[in-house]
Amino acid sequence: MRSVEVVIRLAGADDRSAVEDALLWACNWSTERQPLDRATALIRPEIAHYVTGWPAAGDLGVVADIDGPVGAAWLRYLPTDDPGYGFVAMNIPELSTASIPGIEAEGSGANCCALCRPPRRSAGSSESA
Repeated sequence: MRSVEVVIRLAGADDRSAVEDALLWACNWSTERQPLDRATALIRPEIAHYVTGWPAAGDLGVVADIDGPVGAAWLRYLPTDDPGYGFVAMNIPELSTASIPGIEAEGSGANCCALCRPPRRSAGSSESA
């Protein structure tokens, strides 16, 4: 295994493209399906709601960098009228994560997930506790 330095940093407003890239990597994980391009993914509401308006209030994310973004993990609170694939409850964020194909074994995804922790929220509240 090659030795690389993966830098994990908080994702901000300037990282919208990196978060969208990670969303596409997550959508296109299967080689048995026709891959989605960015434009198609971002007009499909069931996909786009994970990144629309990044960063929205309550969003938390990290980006993995190796000479540029190679992965990301982010949390987003989705409402009951627009749930995501992993929706549990309005006060529980959905975790999305993906790494660029080919570096999955470098640890960037696991490190991103480990560092992407939501603030505690009370049941039914949209505010951080």
